[in-house]
Amino acid sequence: MNLSTGTRVVAGIAVALVMMTYLVIVDLGVSAGRIHRGVKVAGIDVGGLTVLEAFNKLDPIGDQLARSPLNFIPTEAGPPCSIVPEDLGWFPESDETADLAYEVGREGFVLSALIDRVRAWTGAIDVGWADKPSARKVTKFIDDCEGQLEPFGIEIDRARLRFRLKQAIGGYPYQQDHELPLAEN
Repeated sequence: MNLSTGTRVVAGIAVALVMMTYLVIVDLGVSAGRIHRGVKVAGIDVGGLTVLEAFNKLDPIGDQLARSPLNFIPTEAGPPCSIVPEDLGWFPESDETADLAYEVGREGFVLSALIDRVRAWTGAIDVGWADKPSARKVTKFIDDCEGQLEPFGIEIDRARLRFRLKQAIGGYPYQQDHELPLAEN
């Protein structure tokens, strides 16, 4: 049988669509009511768990992270700038965070959901905690840190400190000490 090029292209596309549909149906069956395998929250694996199981796993970790101090230590002589994430208005919101993890591969258009599922299978989906620190409180912390280091002649890089603080809050595994970014002279 001799098929035209156009017919072969259409047949190839049809086969690919059938295969993708089959994989989505199988994945939905395997993941029914569960977070897709490979999904993490700030490095904590919640893949394969129900939303309730994910909440139960995340809640004690998040509470501990919210209450654990973060120290930003200058490379030059001077005191560290320290803060507890809950003092910045950050709380893990474990229930909302578990919901965010569950939504991976289930929201958006079919193609974007499929891409998210494939990324989850490869371990490339890491959703963050649902809550963010208060921008006003972060600015106050940076102002206080700057004032604390001024007598030592240490000038901080405010933008980099804000970025590093954002990365450190909720990071798992917990790391207490971080380098304080200094301004380039």
